[in-house]
Amino acid sequence: MQADKLTRRVFIGLIAGVFLGLLGNFLINSDYTLLQNIWQLINVALVLIGKWFIAGLKMIVVPLVFLSLVCGISHGNQQSLGRLSAWTFALYIAMTVCAITIALTVSNISQPGQGVRLGNTEYQPASSPSVMDTLASLIPANPFLAMTQGDMLQIIIFALLFGLALKKYGVENQRLLTLFNDLNGVILKLVNMIMAFAPIGVFALVTTVMAQQGLKIILPLANYFLTIIIVLMIQLFVVYGSMLKIVGKVSPSIFFSKVRDLSLFAFSTASSAATIPVTFKTVEEKLGVDRDISSFTIPLGATVGMDGTAIMQGVAVVFIAGA
Repeated sequence: MQADKLTRRVFIGLIAGVFLGLLGNFLINSDYTLLQNIWQLINVALVLIGKWFIAGLKMIVVPLVFLSLVCGISHGNQQSLGRLSAWTFALYIAMTVCAITIALTVSNISQPGQGVRLGNTEYQPASSPSVMDTLASLIPANPFLAMTQGDMLQIIIFALLFGLALKKYGVENQRLLTLFNDLNGVILKLVNMIMAFAPIGVFALVTTVMAQQGLKIILPLANYFLTIIIVLMIQLFVVYGSMLKIVGKVSPSIFFSKVRDLSLFAFSTASSAATIPVTFKTVEEKLGVDRDISSFTIPLGATVGMDGTAIMQGVAVVFIAGA
């Protein structure tokens, strides 16, 4: 399926899901038992479709990330990989610091928690792991366990080491290199097959969320939601836009137009891991990014460069303090 057609269908699925979800929310809260029962049957099917779609995406994340990294490293240059790693880590850290700074600044101005009553809620936070434990856990003692648990950082480390070893071994033996390239091609075909169902999956996910939440949850927390949206827009268009223009020498408007289907998909699934296959497809086919680069930066970005999460947590801290 062509990317433009997929984008339109995903957008149509999203809009249709919003309207049907609001209708479902009305039926759930109606006084007619028959209408409630009918919607419950529809909702069961939609929930199942949504779970299947997300599960299908998560199913291919680990093999996609592992094979892409292994193939990228085994064909790439070790010296350029070192420079890429350093610049990537530095950029992700800088963007996250920028995101949390903007979130705290805007939140202190808007005061999203003012006037909100949380009630007598008690929360016991879990103890955070030490820096030493965090660094020690980067190397997987059992790489297969890391894959089954979806531990992306450990998978990335193992894939990097495996790719370097394969590169050295492949100098004398090309069979393994060819095998991994073929496996990577099969996974990419599987990505295309699953993405063909994206409009239906997005429709089901959005419908169930809107039917369950409706608009009643948004109104009391409008200031909180609005603050997060404002900070996200600043980070997206001002910070990222400036980086694209100054560092990347790329037109921000052209860039954002090419990643619109990716943005819609990320919005509808709210999952960094589930969005990885779509990100690979978009940056390589629409933006022309080399696979040697995308195979390293995308999985790492989905694990480390989570500016949206940093923004949400920054605003949430001020919101809770004010409430």
